[in-house]
Order: sequence, then structure tokens, then C-alpha cells
Amino acid sequence: MAVVDGDASELLKIEKFKTENVSLFVQEMLDQSMKSDNLPESNLQTYLFQFTQNGQDPYLPLIKQIEDNIKIIGIAILKDDRYVFPIFMEEAFTFKCLVDKYKQGLQRFTLENGEMVVLDNLRSKAHYEVKIKKGRPEFTINLKMKTRLQEFTSPKKKRVALDKKHIQKEIAGQLEKNSLKLIKKFQKHGVDPLGLGAKYREHDRSFNKKKWKRFYPTAKVHVHVNVNIKQTGTVN
Repeated sequence: MAVVDGDASELLKIEKFKTENVSLFVQEMLDQSMKSDNLPESNLQTYLFQFTQNGQDPYLPLIKQIEDNIKIIGIAILKDDRYVFPIFMEEAFTFKCLVDKYKQGLQRFTLENGEMVVLDNLRSKAHYEVKIKKGRPEFTINLKMKTRLQEFTSPKKKRVALDKKHIQKEIAGQLEKNSLKLIKKFQKHGVDPLGLGAKYREHDRSFNKKKWKRFYPTAKVHVHVNVNIKQTGTVN
């Protein structure tokens, strides 16, 4: 399943796919991106679960026809069966870290001093904690990431020492900042693809949609990220 940015009927008529099944091509493309790129797992089963679950909004891959090809351009955030807004691929890494497990993957980061870091063999898992304070839910997301530093490049001409602890701390800081930015965007638009409402419902027997709708826009959410670089590869 996917949402098409544009005319779905025109996408199905692309000339180059006349000799093959377009839907099979799209499915293979999506499966590959879910396995080793920044697309979170999504299929009919996960969509129906999110759609029917009390306290979560669904999301689906967002694809688009670009000239004579089909590209994944992001993730469509939905409210019930209505498309609300996209998460483009620049933010998809952060979103996947929050809603899915990374089992493998590769991601590039630019540090404050201009150094470039590429991480691979990336594995991550997010754990959600809910506390009720003064009758309102407060969430803490603990994201743990284990990875290998595949490549490190410095803009300085002279050789620089590789400060692994500093790199881990700065990447963790970027992910925390980007996660909170996404969450605030979800709260602003009244959509809950992280399923915070469902997690809150597990801790409050008096949960109802009306109360959650009132709490959600201003609910406190804390994000803590721990990055552990196990190995290093190429250093330039």
C-alpha cells in the first residue's frame, strides 16, 4: 500500500512498465527501502492495525511519478483515511527511529564543524515510558542506537584525531532535536502516528478520545538518544 502524490491512474500507465507489472515493481521498491533504507515497515496489516487502534493515526509510503519513473519521496501521515501532510526523506530517518526498529541501514550526518560522518550496520530501538502527572500524561522516548562508523571526513587539510565520544554525543543531540521537531509538528496538526494515545490508554482506564484530543497538543514529550559506535572504518 502507498499514497500517490499526483494522478495514480497516470502512474499506472507509464510507458516503460508496459511489459511488467507496475504494482510488483512498486512493492519490490518499497520492500527494499523498508529493509535497508529509511522507510518504516508498512503494509495492509500494519495500516489496518493503526487505522482501527484507539489512539494512533496511520502512515503509508508516499510515491510519485518523476518523468518516466516512480520514486519514493517520503511518508504520508494520515488522519483516519485523510492525507494530512508528508514527511520527506530528509526526516524519514528520524521518523523510522521513533516508530520502527532499524536492523540495518546507512545514514550520513554533518557535524557542527563541517565534518562528515557516515554510519552503517545501523541498529536502533525506541522504548516509550508513560507517567501520569497531575492527571496528564508525560512521555519519555529512550532511543538506543548501535552502529559502525563507516566513514569520517574532515574539511581541514591536516589530519585530525577521531573523537568518537564527541561524534556520538553530537549525533545523539541532532536526533533528539529532530525528533522533538517532528513531534511538535504532529501535535500542531492533531495527528498521532507514534501512537502516544494508545500508550497513554494502557496507563489510564478513564482514557477517551475527547480527553486525549484535549491533552495531546500540549503533552510533554522527552527524547533521550544513546548512540554507541562499535567500530570504525575509513577516516580521511
